Amino acid sequence: AKNGFAFKSEEYVSEGLRVIRIKNVQKGRVVDDDPKFIALLRAKEFEGFSLKAGDILMSLTGNVGRVGRLEREHEPAVLNQRVAHIELKGKGQILSAFLFAILDSDVFEAAAIQGASGVAQANLSSKWVEDYKIPLPPLTAQHAIVAEIEAEQALVSANRELITRFETKIQATLARIWGEAATSAQDGD
Repeated sequence: AKNGFAFKSEEYVSEGLRVIRIKNVQKGRVVDDDPKFIALLRAKEFEGFSLKAGDILMSLTGNVGRVGRLEREHEPAVLNQRVAHIELKGKGQILSAFLFAILDSDVFEAAAIQGASGVAQANLSSKWVEDYKIPLPPLTAQHAIVAEIEAEQALVSANRELITRFETKIQATLARIWGEAATSAQDGD
């Protein structure tokens, strides 16, 4: 686990290198609805903290143990303090997608919360993350597990889209009813 840099908010600019902060790392994804940037001309200065699409990130303070993957839309990006970039040690022994699935599990998040310290705010050390033991089945089993998870996630996404569509229809129906009720009330006057 590699830690980020302590960027100062007064150094933020309107565009450039996106600073990935703790608030950006949500359960299973990176969300950036309030982007902060460091000047692009400082890229060389912060190349040790640069990120690329697919990188696994983890919150180390507050809601510890949340992980997300950086998306291409977030590039170019750099890592802020108290966010860890999880790098594979045993390349060729573990799939990145399998590691992400393990780290994105409720079991791992509960263990991270349990392993955190701090009185006012939970803090997880990158050492704790590095020492955490994960099950490591053979690559063929990892591929099968990842395929199964991805198939289930595709179903979840499809169902979310369906739910959104039905919620929109419900709201349109209610709006129509309210509009008809308002028209009826005016007609009755």
